[in-house]
Amino acid sequence: MKDAGLQPERTGLAWSRTGLLTMLVALLSVRFGLSLVSLLHLGAAALLGWVGVLLLHRGHVRAGYEDAGEAGVVTLPVRRLAGATSLAVVTAALLLAVSAIIRLWSGPG
Repeated sequence: MKDAGLQPERTGLAWSRTGLLTMLVALLSVRFGLSLVSLLHLGAAALLGWVGVLLLHRGHVRAGYEDAGEAGVVTLPVRRLAGATSLAVVTAALLLAVSAIIRLWSGPG
């Protein structure tokens, strides 16, 4: 017999916190993208916003008190979500780095 305890709730809260922080970075990218008129910032914001919504949804689903069943283990969809999150964060970081390099090369004007 498996005693889940509060582990599903803690895991759900961790997914939700990660989603909220991802959404915060997306909002900051929108702010910089609009003030600098940078399509790379806006692209990174869209990508991070999409991932943030997925993470918030996963956290909401995972934090339930019901018997987790298959959701209680690391299943293939959860692995795919973690992989997609990693890929999106790396892509957004590269977009923001390219944007910063372009701004540095273009000079102060």
